[in-house]
Amino acid sequence: MAKLFFFLFIISTALYSQPVAAEEVLKDDVTNGLVWYSVPVRGHSSNSSDDKILRSPALTPVKAFMCEKTMRLDFSSSIKDVIITVVNASTGEVVYSENFAMPEVVFINLDAEEAGDYRLDVTGDATALWAEFSL
Repeated sequence: MAKLFFFLFIISTALYSQPVAAEEVLKDDVTNGLVWYSVPVRGHSSNSSDDKILRSPALTPVKAFMCEKTMRLDFSSSIKDVIITVVNASTGEVVYSENFAMPEVVFINLDAEEAGDYRLDVTGDATALWAEFSL
């Protein structure tokens, strides 16, 4: 019996001691091995439902990643007539705004912007998503 408890202790220790990544990382060979760090995207899309009890995390149709001063948006589902806006949080100035018909991947170059806090807004086709990030 002691051997069984020892075995269960070793197995549970091995399972629960696995490192968990604090941030999702995307390695993209198209961009010469640069590492992209995840930016959490929040909001409401037609994929989520307010009248049902959700038993799993809500899935957003857009994932955002940052690498230095470049943002990458990956669209996992088709969203029509998307408006992507980046606003400087301290000044309220719109530093980027563009319309897309049905984007799959969008790169936003923010090299000309100063360090600070910014807000990303993605709207369109029953979708309203946002993210806050810093440069």
